[in-house]
Order: sequence, then structure tokens, then C-alpha cells
Amino acid sequence: MAYVLRVLESYPPERVTFFMPQLVQSLRYDKHRLVEGYLLRAAQRSDTFAHILIWHLEGESVQETVKDGILDKNATFRAILPEVRQHIIDGFTPKALDLFNREFDFFDKVTSISGVLFPLPKEERRAGIRRELEKIEMQGEVLYLPTAPNKLVKGIQVDSGIPLQSAAKVPIMITFNV
Repeated sequence: MAYVLRVLESYPPERVTFFMPQLVQSLRYDKHRLVEGYLLRAAQRSDTFAHILIWHLEGESVQETVKDGILDKNATFRAILPEVRQHIIDGFTPKALDLFNREFDFFDKVTSISGVLFPLPKEERRAGIRRELEKIEMQGEVLYLPTAPNKLVKGIQVDSGIPLQSAAKVPIMITFNV
């Protein structure tokens, strides 16, 4: 494992983001915390890498529904994810912390629209999306799409919101001005 991590260290962190899902999953078996150390060092070298890592850590932190009192086999894995996330945030410079807060606050507001729409009847959801999108303001100028860090967000097309089909949630599709 040490050799693999040395090879990864030789690349710019932005080139390694393709492997982020596998790197995050490898934290499950990281007894000696070598992968964690690599991730923290790479996050220090690149804000983009740090943000993508945090997005993945947050995605893995979502608790699965436990049925019939069966213990969550991922509980120990999920327990370390907030620690790694906090170590990354603690290492941010003031400028990087500001970008992080603006970026994550903006997209938290966008993703929380689904929760607001859930109790609404289907025929009112499109208007609800527009109403919620109008409330969202961008703080600053330099925000990017989490799925495409090279695309800078300039705004949201408030008329573009469409509720998608789902039995359990209300996923939405919106268009960003990039």
C-alpha cells in the first residue's frame, strides 16, 4: 500500500480525483491510516481535491436504514468519515475556508429544495422549485459545479427547475449558468 500511495503522491491531486470513490472506500481497511494520511496531504495541496473529497465523504456518511435490529456493518467506517472531513477543514487557509463555506452553503440550499417539495402535491412542485430557487443567492463569484470543478457557476436559471420521478424523494433537475 505504501508504494501505491507514493505513486499517487507523485501526481498532482487534481489528476487523482478520478479515483476518489475507491480512495474513500479504502478508508474501511486503512488500519495504519496510510490512505487517510495521503488524502489529508493531497487536500492540503489542492482545494479542489479537498472539496471533492469532502463531497465523497459526505455521500458515504449517509446512514442506511437498519432493519430488524441488525447492526450497521458500516458503522465503524462511517465513524471515521466526519473526523477526516474535520481534519481537512481545519487545514484550510482563511481564503480556502471562505470558498468552502460559500460552495457548500450554496449547494446545500439547492439540494434542500427536494425536502421542501416532498409534502407538496405533484402539480405544485414545479412552482415550488421556482419559488425556492428565487430565494437562493450566490455569495461571491467563484463557485463551481461539484461534478465538474472546471465549470464556474454564474447563476441559476430559475425557470429551468423540473421535478423528476421518484417514489421516495423529490429529485429535481435545474440548469446552472456556467
